[in-house]
Amino acid sequence: MGSDDSSSCGAFRAFVVDFHVFMVIELTIDKIVYGGDGIGQYNGIKVFVPFSAPQDRLLVSITDKKKDYYIGRIREIIEPSPLRRNPPCIYFYSCGGCTFQHLTYDAQLVMKKLITNDTLQRVGKIFIPASNPARALSEWHYRNKTQYPLAPPMKIGYFRSKTHQVIDIEKCLLHPEPFDQIRGFIKNIINESQETIYNEINHEGNLRHIIIRKGINTGEYILILVTKSNQLRPFAYNQLSQIFPDIVGIVQNINPAMTNRILGDKFQCLYGRDFYYEKVLNKKFKVSAESFFQVNTAQTENIAKLIKKFLAPQGTEHVLDLFCGVGTFSIILAEFVTKVTGIEISPTAVADAKENLKLNAVKNVEFFCDTAEQGVKKFNRIDSVILDPPRKGCSNELIQSVAGLKPQRIVYISCNPATLARDLAIFDHLGFEATEIDLVDLFPQTYHIEAVANLVPKA
Repeated sequence: MGSDDSSSCGAFRAFVVDFHVFMVIELTIDKIVYGGDGIGQYNGIKVFVPFSAPQDRLLVSITDKKKDYYIGRIREIIEPSPLRRNPPCIYFYSCGGCTFQHLTYDAQLVMKKLITNDTLQRVGKIFIPASNPARALSEWHYRNKTQYPLAPPMKIGYFRSKTHQVIDIEKCLLHPEPFDQIRGFIKNIINESQETIYNEINHEGNLRHIIIRKGINTGEYILILVTKSNQLRPFAYNQLSQIFPDIVGIVQNINPAMTNRILGDKFQCLYGRDFYYEKVLNKKFKVSAESFFQVNTAQTENIAKLIKKFLAPQGTEHVLDLFCGVGTFSIILAEFVTKVTGIEISPTAVADAKENLKLNAVKNVEFFCDTAEQGVKKFNRIDSVILDPPRKGCSNELIQSVAGLKPQRIVYISCNPATLARDLAIFDHLGFEATEIDLVDLFPQTYHIEAVANLVPKA
């Protein structure tokens, strides 16, 4: 290997220093599994190895032995996979934000397709092959939101992989470059103000997280400062707004609980407004500080197009949009159907969604604040359903209720192939089969996979 690759091996050696090593083995990696680890076989035992690639031949330090498998760390790359590249980020092997930077982007897309198909078949006995993932417009600088944890004495960055140890990170390649500049300026402000930094071990200190959100197509930014108490030392709002005029608001979130949850329930606007605007397919959306919005705006447009393709609207349908957020897909779809009803559990998101109806002069959409399980009970029959649940997927109760509405089309958007496979199997048992599963790469450099499945009643 060349000098660059040798330095990568050095990084791996440094990475295993803190681990107890049971033994060192030679291992060839067969494939990548969900979560990002490579896997190989040693004397019939599966060995999971982070930062490995298919066809790697490695020396691996076994750091943990389980009953049915081992966990290892790369000690040396004997023969690298042709799918490898040198990760451009200097924090890659320590930061927990990325898992695939050591793979070429084409290889990442292949891995995501293989992982999805393997999971669908193994977990759900679903044998409809997923499509090649829709490539991201850019594999870098695509995120519209970053959440920085803080740690004393003065670290602002990301958690080390599989820990809550904060690594101070000055530059991240996944979000827009101005995020790094804003982070650096805020770090100086914090030092000048002598604001205390939260320590999650002893539950002392005040400033816990800094969140930056951007409307990619509008250029608007908002900042969210998450604190333990209601108090916050004087903050240089004017300086921030002068240096970064696209910052339209600074919001404080108060989270007094001893918890891993990032946000608390209370928000207060410190400067400007507590929301920003974004545009998707020429529709304008208000997004409040606490409202969910997909982190990859460009790929959200691709998902919206897939939803329309799968629903194949004829202009007469009543569509039920469950987990509708700020109404993105409901409003985009509205002009092609008779009516859309959106259900969302977050009151703030529902308030945003209703405001977004006015922004886009949409008259044939209604939004209700409720759980998906309760909201679906308002209907006896529906033409089409959009499901966009969180990572845990849909409850069995919800799937039963959706199937009971006898829709002609169901579009299921998933960020977790395991829960997608489970839920598609339940739908299949209830008479709805997946006819197409398209992948969209919302999260380059990570193992995360977004899938959009088309379900129809069985013939």
